[in-house]
Amino acid sequence: MSNNKKPASDSFRNIVKVRLLFISSLLLLFAISLIVRLADLQIVQHESLLAKSEKQSQGTMKTHFGRGTIFDRNGNELATNLEVESVFVVPQEVRDRKYTSRVLASALNQNYDRIYKEV
Repeated sequence: MSNNKKPASDSFRNIVKVRLLFISSLLLLFAISLIVRLADLQIVQHESLLAKSEKQSQGTMKTHFGRGTIFDRNGNELATNLEVESVFVVPQEVRDRKYTSRVLASALNQNYDRIYKEV
């Protein structure tokens, strides 16, 4: 009886080894393909993706408004639309706070100290 179990046990071990080898090969192939894709994105396509990112994050946006003037019941103007230009700064992206504040103060004809505090 013991002789009958040994060959079955060997065939089971062989099946397990083949399955483990197959699964390990799939995982290795997946890891290699992931590494190749990351290298492609970070090394090969770096410049084009950086340009695309900057194009998406910097630009002019035109806003459309059409509410018109708001009057009270006596016909007095309460609110109206005004076209104004606006400027904003993302403080986390400012590398040189003094230089940025100086340029903005000059361009906007504003007080340097006030702008420096806000940047």
